[in-house]
Amino acid sequence: ARFRIADTGSLVRVCFEGVRRDTAARRLRLLYDAGWLDLRVPGRDKENLYVLGPRGRRLVAEQKGAVCGPPRGSLEHHLGIVRAWAAVASHGIPELEVVRALPDWEIRERLGAAGSELVPDLLVRFRFRGQPVSLSIEVDLGTESLPTLTDKIRRYEALRDDPAGLFGARGFGLGLVLGDRRREQQIREVLEAEWHGWSLVWSDPSEFSPVVRTALGVAAGPLTASPYRKGSDADLSAVPPSDPKEADTGL
Repeated sequence: ARFRIADTGSLVRVCFEGVRRDTAARRLRLLYDAGWLDLRVPGRDKENLYVLGPRGRRLVAEQKGAVCGPPRGSLEHHLGIVRAWAAVASHGIPELEVVRALPDWEIRERLGAAGSELVPDLLVRFRFRGQPVSLSIEVDLGTESLPTLTDKIRRYEALRDDPAGLFGARGFGLGLVLGDRRREQQIREVLEAEWHGWSLVWSDPSEFSPVVRTALGVAAGPLTASPYRKGSDADLSAVPPSDPKEADTGL
């Protein structure tokens, strides 16, 4: 219901961890046959897409949940956000807990008419070794011009020094999910020049866990600086603690 629409890989990653791909496919077929899920076939060379079926919609409605279709706009971009979300939800790092994940469509619904000039594609709040850590994620499919992306990164940078932070999150990191790796080097150069916080760059969902492990210093033990954060003394241990009531306020 929260994904709105998701591809096979994202559902397998989130719902069927450790299950063989063919077994997961049979389970999805059972859910489809029973009316819990509905199916869309985008093409022979692409993964199936799933939405809630009639029984699934009734169940969510009975539990007072929202039953909505995919947001307007690019379906590919929406699926990119869902894949990033699925990667975050299934990271498999014991010391890293996902406290809250909000995609852009839920953030916009919460903001209502007030809106915001800068809404992340996905805003994630973690707890790492008891310390709150936030990550704003942008999905880049290569359709947005580099100057436009650069301007967005500059606006994120301005929020790092804002007392209110990004929807209450201070000291947040910036994650870029690349749908097109051809301009990866250019994007890394923009981050180096315009962004002074910690950052993650990945493409395939399977890459999220390794890059966040490196950024958090899980493999080495103590927290370490991101390779894209300026200043030798800058690391995640310098992220200021959030308001203890943060989980019950704002976003």
